[in-house]
Amino acid sequence: MDTEHGTVNSPHARKRGRVARACLFGLVALGLIALGAAGATVALRRTEGTRRPAASTVTAATPTPAEPAGEAEVVLSSEALARAGIKTAPVTAISSGIAVTVLAV
Repeated sequence: MDTEHGTVNSPHARKRGRVARACLFGLVALGLIALGAAGATVALRRTEGTRRPAASTVTAATPTPAEPAGEAEVVLSSEALARAGIKTAPVTAISSGIAVTVLAV
C-alpha cells in the first residue's frame, strides 16, 4: 500500500481525495458568495443617506378611462390579407329585421 514517499496508492484513497477536494471547492464557492452578499449589504447601508432618487417623487394624477374611439377602418393590401390568412366576403343586411348575414366564400 505504501509507496516509497509515504503516500497511499490505493484507488479508494484517491477517490476520497477527489471527493474531499470537491467538497472543499464547494465550500469555498459558497463562502465567496456569502462574502459578496455581505459586502453588498454593507455598501448599500453606508451609502443609504447619500443616494438621490433617480426620478422625481411627484405622482401623476390617475388617468380616467378613455371613451371608445368609435369606428376604425384598417386598409390592408391583398398581399397582407393573404399572409394573414384573412378571407373576405360580401356582407348583406335584411332591411326588415335586425339580423345581419355574412356569406362565406
